[in-house]
Amino acid sequence: MAEAIIPVDPNGQVDTPRVWTLEIVGGQSFTVRMPMTPLLIHDGSRTLWKMHGTESEMREVVGTLRESSQARVTVHTEVQTPEQAQERQELLGVEVLPTPAEVLEELDRWGCR
Repeated sequence: MAEAIIPVDPNGQVDTPRVWTLEIVGGQSFTVRMPMTPLLIHDGSRTLWKMHGTESEMREVVGTLRESSQARVTVHTEVQTPEQAQERQELLGVEVLPTPAEVLEELDRWGCR
């Protein structure tokens, strides 16, 4: 049976791969090729690039880009807020049950406990 490899960052946290958007401005022109990621061709002006990888991989790439090209690199990722996650579950028809603390709070509010 094959073992699953779960990436872990230096702090022991699970380092889940995701899609990162890098905004690269200025610096020297360069080209980067990585697995599971579109080819990056930066001409020295402004480039938006999508990268797939873990947070530690993204930090390594950003550090290398900044150091080798003297470009300004800004990173964005699409992470759901708790409200967005709840709305997504509701749209999918998944019932989101209240936590025990929320149930007790509601009982206290109505004087039923």
